[in-house]
Amino acid sequence: MARFPIHIKSVLKPFFMVITATRQRAWIDLDSSCVTVRLGWWQDTIPLSAIESVEKMKWSWAYGYGLRIAPEKTLGAVGSSEGVLVMTLKEPREFRVPFRLQMKRVAVSPEDADGFLSAMRAALGSQARGGSRARDALDDGGESESTQQARAAEGAEPNDAPEER
Repeated sequence: MARFPIHIKSVLKPFFMVITATRQRAWIDLDSSCVTVRLGWWQDTIPLSAIESVEKMKWSWAYGYGLRIAPEKTLGAVGSSEGVLVMTLKEPREFRVPFRLQMKRVAVSPEDADGFLSAMRAALGSQARGGSRARDALDDGGESESTQQARAAEGAEPNDAPEER
């Protein structure tokens, strides 16, 4: 499994603390079968088989930051307008935020947007071919390079279990 922290702009960090979106509670986990997104109290898991595509998108400041509803039935879990990626689902899916919404897209702002995009594309391509390549790609170290660097800066060893999951 690979963990990608959600990028939160420095100026927004105090506001994100209110919704308990600390570094330990703002991340995207990707494994060979699903993507789990967590932002503070909110968490949801999306099977890879439900995802049609992933691509970069422009996130306007007008959409807001945090857990947001944006145009085109997009649910955003974003802490920055930089490096935002959107996962388009094959069919609209119900999310609880805390009320129920049918959404077609999920936007996230990983710190390592390029790493997450590459890992997602590999996982989606592998899912279509049977899954072994995604497992191999995700099992070769378990974390993106930026996650390992951030853990090292915090004094944690790479692949240490997070405080909370």
